[in-house]
Amino acid sequence: MDTLLNAVIPIFGLMAAGFAAGRFGVLGAGASQPLNRFVFYCALPALLFRSVASTPLADVLRWDFILVFTLGIVGVAVLSLAASALALKEGIMAALMRAVNATYGNVGYLGIPLAAVAYGERAVVAAGLTVLINAVVIIAPATAAVEIAARRGAGKAHVLHGVVLAVASNPLILAIVLGLVISAWGETLPVPIDTFLSLMADTAGPCALFALGLYVSGRPLTRLYGRLALGAVLKLAAFPALVWALVAWVVPLDPVLAAVAILMAATPIGAGTFVLAERYGIDADETSTAIVVTTALSIPTLGFLLVLLST
Repeated sequence: MDTLLNAVIPIFGLMAAGFAAGRFGVLGAGASQPLNRFVFYCALPALLFRSVASTPLADVLRWDFILVFTLGIVGVAVLSLAASALALKEGIMAALMRAVNATYGNVGYLGIPLAAVAYGERAVVAAGLTVLINAVVIIAPATAAVEIAARRGAGKAHVLHGVVLAVASNPLILAIVLGLVISAWGETLPVPIDTFLSLMADTAGPCALFALGLYVSGRPLTRLYGRLALGAVLKLAAFPALVWALVAWVVPLDPVLAAVAILMAATPIGAGTFVLAERYGIDADETSTAIVVTTALSIPTLGFLLVLLST
């Protein structure tokens, strides 16, 4: 529990600092937008590229672990899309964003430190793999789907050209692809480049969380809490439950990898979803609130899972 609190409290601290800066007008009106653009175009691509490029393909290609986590993402995304269509009667853009929120966890800044302390070095590699899975299985398809939904009504050739151009020019997807090329090549990054990328990547989490606090400070969010129950249940309960069922009955993993997969599935919504929501103008109010709410709720839920998995 100490580890969990040590990871969660700084996350809330960054959000609170951004919130305070927004409320007191320290950075002026609309400061979250340029900060989010910096994260989207500079910091997150550096983080993703360096993470992928520095991971040997032999460690990346743990197909049993990848299969379990991917099946969990797909299963929960389908549940979320069905709930959005049948229960909430939402449009396609809002439904897509809700599905991203239900599956994209804070595996980088909360999950990896938690796994490292709970299970050691071997768990770090597996937890780091979920960062790549999130990028490839959630971010890339979500970007493509949002672009397709945004261009409905245009000719097929125009839609296809627009989607290909948008996906190919997306800095997050480009970073992943280039990172995979470097990883497959087997070469290490030159020290000056690696140091530059490390410095840039280290700003991604703090800036995204600070920008989230800035955004929340200017929004009346209390009206949204009634809509957050579904997302919180899907992210903090349904996702880890589905992954647990998969490792128990479909794709068995050794105990450490199984525990890491379950814990990563149970992490709260990652701040990267807010960057996506703000970038495309899709329910940024609800997404920002959902990150805060699920992060708070994850303290008891992750603590409970740690105890349960250790028995």
